[in-house]
Amino acid sequence: MPSFQNSFQQFPIIAPPINQSVTEGYPVNFSCVASDVPKVTFVWDFNNGDLPSGIHQTDQEGESLLELPRVTKEMEGNYTCTAKNKEISTSSSAALSVHGKASAQVVAETYQTLITGEVLTLTCKVNVETIGITWKKDGESLKERALIDTRLDEAKSTLVITKVVEEDSGEYSCEASNKLGTVARSSVTLDVEELPTVKIFPKELPSILEGGKLKLTCLFQKAKNVNWKKEDGATNIQNAIVEIEKGKLRAISPYQILSLVIAVNIHVRRSTKLAVDLLMQCEEQDEVGMGQVNANTDEWEIAVDRLNFREPIGRGAFGSVWRALLGRSRGRRGNRTVAAKCYLPISGEEGRKALLREIELLKLFGRMGHENVVKFIGCVTVGAQPILIMEYLWRGDLLGYLRKSRGVFDHYHCGVGRVDHLTTYDMVLFAKQIANEGKSSLIPKLGEFTSANQRPITCLNTMYKWFSSCLLKPVDQHLDTYGLMEGEQRGAKENCSGTMDNLLVDRMVCQDSQRGRRNLSMAWVDVRKAYDSVDHKWLKEMFALHRFPTWIGNLIARLCGRWNTKITAVTKQGVETSERIAFRKGLPQGDALCPRLFTLCLNPIAWKLKASEGYRLSKPISAKITDLLYIDDLKIYAASEAKLERIMKGVRNAMEDVGLQWNERKCAVVHVRRGRLQEPEENGIGAGEAITSLREDAQYKFLGVLENVKQQDGLVLEQAEKEYLKRLSVVWSSPLSDYYKVLATNQFALPVMSYFMWTQVWPIADLQRIDRETRKIMVENGARHPLASTDQLYIPRSSGGRGLKSVESEYKLIKIKAAVKLCANTDPTLKLVREFEERAVDKGRRSMLKDASGFARELGIELELEHPEPVGRTEEGELVDKKKIGVFAKKALYTKRRQGIEEQRWQGKLVANRWQDDQLDRSCFSLLCEWRTAPTYTIAALEELYQQLLPTKVYSTRKAKTSGDSDVRCRLCGKGQESVAHVLAGCSALAQTAYLTRHNAAFKILFFELLRDHGLVNTVPPWYSPIQPKPVYEGEKVTAYWDVPVFANQTEVRANRIDGRIVDKARKTITLLEMSCP
Repeated sequence: MPSFQNSFQQFPIIAPPINQSVTEGYPVNFSCVASDVPKVTFVWDFNNGDLPSGIHQTDQEGESLLELPRVTKEMEGNYTCTAKNKEISTSSSAALSVHGKASAQVVAETYQTLITGEVLTLTCKVNVETIGITWKKDGESLKERALIDTRLDEAKSTLVITKVVEEDSGEYSCEASNKLGTVARSSVTLDVEELPTVKIFPKELPSILEGGKLKLTCLFQKAKNVNWKKEDGATNIQNAIVEIEKGKLRAISPYQILSLVIAVNIHVRRSTKLAVDLLMQCEEQDEVGMGQVNANTDEWEIAVDRLNFREPIGRGAFGSVWRALLGRSRGRRGNRTVAAKCYLPISGEEGRKALLREIELLKLFGRMGHENVVKFIGCVTVGAQPILIMEYLWRGDLLGYLRKSRGVFDHYHCGVGRVDHLTTYDMVLFAKQIANEGKSSLIPKLGEFTSANQRPITCLNTMYKWFSSCLLKPVDQHLDTYGLMEGEQRGAKENCSGTMDNLLVDRMVCQDSQRGRRNLSMAWVDVRKAYDSVDHKWLKEMFALHRFPTWIGNLIARLCGRWNTKITAVTKQGVETSERIAFRKGLPQGDALCPRLFTLCLNPIAWKLKASEGYRLSKPISAKITDLLYIDDLKIYAASEAKLERIMKGVRNAMEDVGLQWNERKCAVVHVRRGRLQEPEENGIGAGEAITSLREDAQYKFLGVLENVKQQDGLVLEQAEKEYLKRLSVVWSSPLSDYYKVLATNQFALPVMSYFMWTQVWPIADLQRIDRETRKIMVENGARHPLASTDQLYIPRSSGGRGLKSVESEYKLIKIKAAVKLCANTDPTLKLVREFEERAVDKGRRSMLKDASGFARELGIELELEHPEPVGRTEEGELVDKKKIGVFAKKALYTKRRQGIEEQRWQGKLVANRWQDDQLDRSCFSLLCEWRTAPTYTIAALEELYQQLLPTKVYSTRKAKTSGDSDVRCRLCGKGQESVAHVLAGCSALAQTAYLTRHNAAFKILFFELLRDHGLVNTVPPWYSPIQPKPVYEGEKVTAYWDVPVFANQTEVRANRIDGRIVDKARKTITLLEMSCP
């Protein structure tokens, strides 16, 4: 019988090198592992010869590593590893494939700036190694109206946008990838500017006598150069008020503007009627005329010639706001500075009507008057487009007003300083003048209607919320600088997932007690009306104890004295409001500062808990865990019942000093002895009712999770599933459109479960069952076919799917992100959780890290969960940063589902063909995204078409196998096979009925647009309108024909029925329109 050593010598290589593919210029390694008993030496060769230069070989303890730091095309070939010992040698080979780099170069036209409406054309030139080209704008996917023509055989891709708008400005990049996915990128930055808009009125100028005065108004936007021209000659005046005297023009006070009112004085030698024609040319914009506004005048009407526009001060919803001088009427001297809100015609007719409505509303305020409303002076509605004239406020902002009211010299208010001249000390002194009154509503809780069973909700003044958010920064900065806040308090803490982190720590402690069969006592503490019970004296002492700057402590003291509220209640008499109620204790809720004030008040109690004995984890970790705290949710740990009782008494007395009282009915304790639940006993902790000990069939909800001696994963899943399916039934039986049903499922129903996925461990089989129940509810409500593709349901709508999120996939993605986040966390307590999970992996137990690695491996990602920089590694060896692992995993999941659809020979065939068709626009599924009001049955019908699930003969015979008849010929025409493709476009029996109707419905959209362009119609009916075009549209210059046959004089023409014709009489051209709609 051969010995173990001899049998082992026959196969010394236990991990041979593997075949690899790499892009030229990238590194690659080959490894070869062999048994080191007896000692093994390694020899590498390349194509049965010597290794190329630049390759390094490292041997260590039965393993040989061959490093190729920079691969070239010459290094492509076979690498052989030979393992030798004293008796025998064994070889193993691996092939290296080297692919060239992809290259990309974006070539633009000579322009770097385009005008709105022009055509943008970009060309990306690539090399032969490129197999894929992707266009992006500012790092994101392009809009659907961008047309992309990619031709890899010609090594180029062209991007065309027919009519650019200002939003098309940005960086356009072309990314080329080779077979291994390596990307080369080239970009170009373009600017799109809007055409200047020009309006001049009155359009038809009146006749005037010699010596008379004529005023013309011209409004324009985005103009760089403005030129006025007379009919007999041109004189350029740039951005100016001009006068014309005896045929000569001279400029007065030129300045840069957004909109302009130009006064023109015209003097004529003879006293005869004069017709004046002025044209305004701005860049390439043609003249646009504006009619006068007919409106009823009243005492608020102001003649337009009394206004002298000085400078723009802002931009309103309908145009520009100007500082102007309003001249006195009836020959009085002196001008008044006013603010004039001018309507710009580019705002459209709706904007003009809205401004007129605002004028009518301000007329009512003008008659009544109010100290807090800017004074309305008048308006212009006759002889010009609407102008709203109001009181002018110099630096009329709250900040400037408050500083002025304090009698302080204000650089900002005087116009010689900036906002950043204000210091924090200056801003907090405005607290006295900021409203800090709230409005409270009592919301009854479930159960008995009593005063104690009410939830007071206070709505705070918005300005107070803004102020308190400014004050939060110096408070947090002081606490962080000196490390004063106890680390176990994870509520109201930046860069911290408070509830998730606390539940992970709690899970670790409970599992340590169960697995090690150790004693553990735990208590859950609930505080009655926590925010409403904080003593103000204690709050003031906390600012002194934590050594805050004096001005912050004084400010908080002043705020405490000014907090007040009013309570509203619905009674038989209606909604009643109480008198103003001052806060004698408690904190107002709803702003950013109050959670920090509450945690600050509990900070000494957290210090006291930290100093207790707590519970010590098993070796080798042996660290102490004392408590978990999230705002006012507290859980205490101890090693025995007596120690827990002692800690609870001390904590209760300390909370009473703060003004907080325990709610014994909602408190609970549990005692574990040697890993098993101890018989419950009542615990009297100081004064008040006894605190109940949990029985085996009872649970306590801590941060939303049911617990006893450990977290009850099964019960949590059961309750979450019940609520999820309940919400799902409501959503899919509602009258919402399909788009919003999917959105509601992802954002309303799924979060019920996704919150728990970060900490709970659930069987994958149960999650798959919930996904099946989800699809069953959709089928029952007519939202999908029973045999529809599952993968297609979960891919984005832009790719032909429905965009639904799978419960199973969401669970796996969250577990991956949770593991990465845990390994990157620097919290000392979470470091213990990480070590605990790593020990579980070593001992073969279930672990979050182990589950996450397995889920990532299913998506082709190998997680390297090393603190503090966890990374992922793809199958190609590419590293993925910790911040991008979640996004990369999501993309990998999409790729996996897409591959599954492509492998489906029936449901996925048509959709896959659309993906693979280079001539088809990438926005072919845009209907699913843009038509957000489409009903569910319409989208379900489209899905059945895409997946060939219509009850045709081919489907019944070959797919469903519900028909015993082998004849699959069409029941209408009796010729081709009755499939989805045949019914849609190949049945001759439908050619003159359904197909013709579909063709006309599509072609009429284009035909109506052409009619409007030629001035033959004024409006274009919507695409769903039943209106059909007339056979003939006759105009002075153009005649259009719809579906009118053409007859020849000498030659017989059978196919003479042309879809549409446009006859241009001026140019003497005929445009023939034919449309194919298969």
